[in-house]
Amino acid sequence: MRKIFFDFDGTLVNISEKYFNIYDDFMRMRNKQPLEKEEYWQLKRAGRMDSSLSEQDVRMYKDFFVSVIETEKYCVHDILFPHVEDVLNELSETYELYLLTLRHNKEVFEKEWKKLGIEHFFKKVICVNSLSTSTMENHEVKAQVLASYAHPEDVIVGDSCADILSGKKLGLCTIGVTTGVMDEDRLGALHPDILSNDILSIKSSLLY
Repeated sequence: MRKIFFDFDGTLVNISEKYFNIYDDFMRMRNKQPLEKEEYWQLKRAGRMDSSLSEQDVRMYKDFFVSVIETEKYCVHDILFPHVEDVLNELSETYELYLLTLRHNKEVFEKEWKKLGIEHFFKKVICVNSLSTSTMENHEVKAQVLASYAHPEDVIVGDSCADILSGKKLGLCTIGVTTGVMDEDRLGALHPDILSNDILSIKSSLLY
């Protein structure tokens, strides 16, 4: 049976509220006026977030972001995208489903994962701390892990460079979804085999 390897954040789970709350808190701590959420998320996904900050704030924001992104305070904002459960249910009848995430805080991830109630769809959930392999890029970490499970006929679905580049390295079918940290222009520039607007639209590509 063919396998599908799903990313978690930005692919199955809507992270926009979490990301915005981190940014909003940072700006208020700096006594500065934050952007509205829509403008912030547009800049973030376009890779132009730094243009709205001073050089000093860019450095401070990145440090703050990394220090809090996986804490329960912010992860509580994560929610499943619409139709995720239905799509996973249908795909699991034809494929073996795997989840691969590079979350650093495994304890918080497992709490969140169980709360969302989709673990039963997956044959295996793989949580790899990429900080423990700090000399490697994220796509190299994912490729290294995938190499133990994947074959060229398998599929990887994700919203980031790490997902698409790791899949290409191993010769997998790559599906980019534009619901996460990269907009259509940036994700499309990586040339995934399929580019989808959301998790629901990948179903027709994989089942028909």
